Amino acid sequence: MRKKGSILLVSSWILAILVIFALSLGFRAQIVLRLSRYQKDGLEASCLTNAGINRALHELTGDTNDYDALSESWSDNEQIFGKISPNEDKKEFCTIGYTNTEGKEVFGVMDEQSKIDINNSGIRVVEELFNSKGFDTDAKDFSKLFREWISSNVESGEEKKIFKNAPLSAKEELLLVLEYFYKDRQKAHEVYDTIEDLITVYSDGKLNINTAQEEALLILAKANAETGEEKLTAERLTEKIIKLREEKSFFKDIISISFDAGFDTNELSLWNKISAFLDVKSDYFRINAQAVTKDTLKQVSTVFNRDAKKIIYWHQN
Repeated sequence: MRKKGSILLVSSWILAILVIFALSLGFRAQIVLRLSRYQKDGLEASCLTNAGINRALHELTGDTNDYDALSESWSDNEQIFGKISPNEDKKEFCTIGYTNTEGKEVFGVMDEQSKIDINNSGIRVVEELFNSKGFDTDAKDFSKLFREWISSNVESGEEKKIFKNAPLSAKEELLLVLEYFYKDRQKAHEVYDTIEDLITVYSDGKLNINTAQEEALLILAKANAETGEEKLTAERLTEKIIKLREEKSFFKDIISISFDAGFDTNELSLWNKISAFLDVKSDYFRINAQAVTKDTLKQVSTVFNRDAKKIIYWHQN
């Protein structure tokens, strides 16, 4: 009986070990399956974002006319950019779009030259940018610091060794300048969040009058105004340009605007000052792609230089 009992006990232990081993294998198999599904979803999301970006590039490179405007197919077209998917049911898809300054969701590509190029705009434009957002007490000092920060001619002493001495390569780098200026990270982020939608570091230094935000155009006009009266003129000038743009949909050139807008003497004088900083065609475009699969959301933001046919910025999460 003792011998039979020992055999039964050993058999029970062996059975228990086998059960634990089987459960362990099952658990490991479940983890492997989850990882496989995660990797599969991640790969699908990457393929979808690439497909969406390539669709946007196709629209941009196919636009060969002499102007770029908000009325073109790449700008706001939900039919093209709303749900890009290889499946008819569109359960997995990619969206190309962004939220504009008015809070509206736009399905399309963003023209980077619709914004103020802080690298090439000069001290007065950066100063007016700060003034327009209510940071007027800091405007003059910050604009001076920023010019020194990106200038290769500034000697970097001990207190300025952090300066880049070159143009910013991404607008997020402005946060470092703001943190240095305010010595307060929270304040720096507050200011950056306020001006972020108005700035870029990708352009040839000119603002596209066909796509420019009204606020950006007003900042440029006020920055070139010499007196308080001219600043009031800047507001009238901007309103007339935007109204004419809405009537025409786009401008084919800069020269004809002064003939069509009906500027008065003061407006024409200010227009002559800012027209050199305006253009009707752009080279730099931001493509924001968001892919949705069963368990994965992937976002990619990239900037495309159409003239060079080259992607010059890429960020993903």
